[in-house]
Amino acid sequence: MLKTEKRLTAKEVCLIIIQCKDAGLSELAWGDLKLTFHGEAQQMPPEIHVSPAIAERQNQIEQSAFIEEQVEDREEMLQRLKIEDPVAFEKLQLSGELELTPRGVADGEEERFS
Repeated sequence: MLKTEKRLTAKEVCLIIIQCKDAGLSELAWGDLKLTFHGEAQQMPPEIHVSPAIAERQNQIEQSAFIEEQVEDREEMLQRLKIEDPVAFEKLQLSGELELTPRGVADGEEERFS
Protein backbone atom coordinates (compact mmCIF):
# COMPACT_ATOMS: atom_id res chain seq x y z
CA MET A 1 0.00 0.00 0.00
CA LEU A 2 1.29 3.45 -0.87
CA LYS A 3 1.86 5.81 2.01
CA THR A 4 -0.50 8.41 0.49
CA GLU A 5 -3.41 5.92 0.34
CA LYS A 6 -6.04 6.01 3.03
CA ARG A 7 -6.73 2.80 4.91
CA LEU A 8 -10.31 1.68 4.48
CA THR A 9 -12.49 0.81 7.42
CA ALA A 10 -14.27 -2.53 7.64
CA LYS A 11 -17.55 -0.74 6.91
CA GLU A 12 -16.11 0.84 3.74
CA VAL A 13 -14.74 -2.52 2.55
CA CYS A 14 -18.13 -4.17 3.14
CA LEU A 15 -19.86 -1.37 1.23
CA ILE A 16 -17.48 -1.81 -1.74
CA ILE A 17 -18.10 -5.58 -1.78
CA ILE A 18 -21.88 -5.16 -1.61
CA GLN A 19 -21.91 -2.53 -4.38
CA CYS A 20 -19.73 -4.70 -6.63
CA LYS A 21 -22.05 -7.68 -6.11
CA ASP A 22 -25.19 -5.56 -6.68
CA ALA A 23 -23.66 -4.12 -9.85
CA GLY A 24 -23.41 -7.65 -11.24
CA LEU A 25 -19.63 -7.96 -10.91
CA SER A 26 -18.62 -11.62 -11.11
CA GLU A 27 -15.14 -11.24 -9.63
CA LEU A 28 -13.27 -8.72 -7.49
CA ALA A 29 -9.53 -8.85 -6.97
CA TRP A 30 -7.88 -6.44 -4.55
CA GLY A 31 -4.31 -7.09 -3.60
CA ASP A 32 -4.16 -10.61 -2.17
CA LEU A 33 -7.94 -10.68 -1.76
CA LYS A 34 -9.99 -12.35 -4.50
CA LEU A 35 -13.78 -12.64 -4.32
CA THR A 36 -16.03 -14.47 -6.77
CA PHE A 37 -19.74 -13.73 -6.82
CA HIS A 38 -22.13 -16.47 -7.95
CA GLY A 39 -25.67 -16.02 -9.23
CA GLU A 40 -27.35 -12.89 -10.38
CA ALA A 41 -27.36 -9.80 -8.27
CA GLN A 42 -30.79 -8.40 -7.51
CA GLN A 43 -31.01 -4.72 -8.18
CA MET A 44 -33.13 -2.93 -5.63
CA PRO A 45 -34.54 0.37 -6.82
CA PRO A 46 -33.61 3.23 -4.53
CA GLU A 47 -36.39 4.43 -2.28
CA ILE A 48 -37.39 7.99 -2.97
CA HIS A 49 -39.50 9.82 -0.44
CA VAL A 50 -41.33 12.84 -1.79
CA SER A 51 -43.26 15.24 0.38
CA PRO A 52 -46.95 15.71 -0.46
CA ALA A 53 -46.29 19.36 -1.43
CA ILE A 54 -43.60 18.36 -3.91
CA ALA A 55 -45.78 15.57 -5.32
CA GLU A 56 -48.66 18.04 -5.79
CA ARG A 57 -46.39 20.58 -7.50
CA GLN A 58 -45.02 17.86 -9.82
CA ASN A 59 -48.58 16.85 -10.67
CA GLN A 60 -49.47 20.47 -11.50
CA ILE A 61 -46.40 20.79 -13.74
CA GLU A 62 -47.28 17.57 -15.58
CA GLN A 63 -50.89 18.70 -16.07
CA SER A 64 -49.79 22.11 -17.36
CA ALA A 65 -47.39 20.48 -19.82
CA PHE A 66 -50.14 18.11 -21.00
CA ILE A 67 -52.61 20.98 -21.54
CA GLU A 68 -49.94 23.05 -23.33
CA GLU A 69 -49.23 20.12 -25.65
CA GLN A 70 -52.94 19.72 -26.43
CA VAL A 71 -53.27 23.43 -27.22
CA GLU A 72 -50.24 23.30 -29.52
CA ASP A 73 -51.62 20.20 -31.29
CA ARG A 74 -55.00 21.89 -31.81
CA GLU A 75 -53.42 25.08 -33.11
CA GLU A 76 -51.25 23.10 -35.52
CA MET A 77 -54.27 21.12 -36.74
CA LEU A 78 -56.25 24.34 -37.29
CA GLN A 79 -53.38 25.93 -39.21
CA ARG A 80 -53.22 22.87 -41.49
CA LEU A 81 -57.00 22.91 -41.93
CA LYS A 82 -56.88 26.62 -42.81
CA ILE A 83 -54.43 25.84 -45.64
CA GLU A 84 -55.70 22.43 -46.78
CA ASP A 85 -59.46 22.99 -46.48
CA PRO A 86 -60.32 26.70 -46.10
CA VAL A 87 -64.05 26.03 -46.59
CA ALA A 88 -64.17 23.62 -43.63
CA PHE A 89 -62.15 26.10 -41.59
CA GLU A 90 -64.64 28.88 -42.38
CA LYS A 91 -67.56 26.61 -41.43
CA LEU A 92 -65.93 26.00 -38.04
CA GLN A 93 -65.50 29.73 -37.59
CA LEU A 94 -69.11 30.49 -38.50
CA SER A 95 -70.49 27.72 -36.31
CA GLY A 96 -68.57 29.13 -33.34
CA GLU A 97 -66.51 25.97 -32.81
CA LEU A 98 -63.25 27.92 -32.94
CA GLU A 99 -62.68 29.49 -29.58
CA LEU A 100 -60.01 31.56 -27.90
CA THR A 101 -56.97 29.71 -26.63
CA PRO A 102 -54.54 30.91 -23.95
CA ARG A 103 -52.32 32.30 -26.73
CA GLY A 104 -55.03 34.12 -28.62
CA VAL A 105 -57.50 33.14 -31.28
CA ALA A 106 -57.43 29.49 -32.30
CA ASP A 107 -57.13 30.23 -36.01
CA GLY A 108 -53.91 32.17 -35.48
CA GLU A 109 -55.39 35.47 -36.66
CA GLU A 110 -55.63 38.52 -34.48
CA GLU A 111 -58.95 38.90 -32.76
CA ARG A 112 -61.25 41.28 -34.57
CA PHE A 113 -63.47 43.68 -32.68
CA SER A 114 -66.40 45.20 -34.52
